[in-house]
This record gives sequence, C-alpha cells and structure tokens, in this order.
Amino acid sequence: FCPSLSVIATSLHLSDNIAGVTILAFGNGAPDIFTSLVASDDEMVIIFTELIGAGIFVTAIIAGSVAVVSPFSITTKPFMRDCCFYIISVCWICVVSRDETIYLWEAL
Repeated sequence: FCPSLSVIATSLHLSDNIAGVTILAFGNGAPDIFTSLVASDDEMVIIFTELIGAGIFVTAIIAGSVAVVSPFSITTKPFMRDCCFYIISVCWICVVSRDETIYLWEAL
C-alpha cells in the first residue's frame, strides 16, 4: 500500500480493498484508457486487444510474480469477486466489440 493512496483512501473514507481495486487500478490503467480515447475508429480492434492484453498481463504476470516472491494468504471472497467481475467484463467487451459499434444500451 503506497502512502499517497493511503491519504486519498482516508480522505474519501474508503476501505483498503476498495481503494486498491479502484484508485490504484485506475492509476495503473489510465495511460491505456486515455490512449484508447484518442485512437481513431480504424484502430478499434487494436484498442480492445491492447486493453485486454494489459489487463491479462497485470493479472497473470504481475500478480503471479508477487505471489511467488512473497507468499501470502488472500481473503477468498474479495479475490473471487474480483476474478468473476474481470471475467464478466472481458466477455462483455468481446460481445460489444463484435460489430465494432458501441450503442448506448451497451455502454450502460
């Protein structure tokens, strides 16, 4: 847990779990998100594959490396919640990007 994230979490009255999966994740993925926002329409497939690839890299390589280097116990319920949400999100992105058009109801 980094000190700046701790200050933000305290001022926003967030628990460590919520701060970690929101603020830290957004800070980690912000460059990818903003790069995707300025990309042209012709690069739609590249945008989605880049975002999904970055997510899989962070999930598999970084989290796996941390687990191997410093073994620790995790709380099962938040871990399973996060994994299930990630899998559902990736599946939804695949469904939405199939026709290369995002409708309002898909964005909600």
